[in-house]
Amino acid sequence: MHGRGEYAARRAEVIALIPDLRLEVAEHARNGEHTFIRWIMHATGTAGPFQMSGIDRIRMRDGRVAENVIRFDRAELEEHLTEGA
Repeated sequence: MHGRGEYAARRAEVIALIPDLRLEVAEHARNGEHTFIRWIMHATGTAGPFQMSGIDRIRMRDGRVAENVIRFDRAELEEHLTEGA
């Protein structure tokens, strides 16, 4: 994704797919212009409530987000959202 519009549209898609999604910050660290956040997702899938974790690496420039790299196990998420479907 590039730009504010694409980022906002993708976030809206995720919320529409997982309306009760809640992210908990488990750990965070800063190294120069980068901030790292390990998060735990709490949500409900087709088989009920689940948790999974991921990591964001955010690069700041002039007080603004210049880059946000998000890592998580997409296959695990899809499994939670399609079990029994």
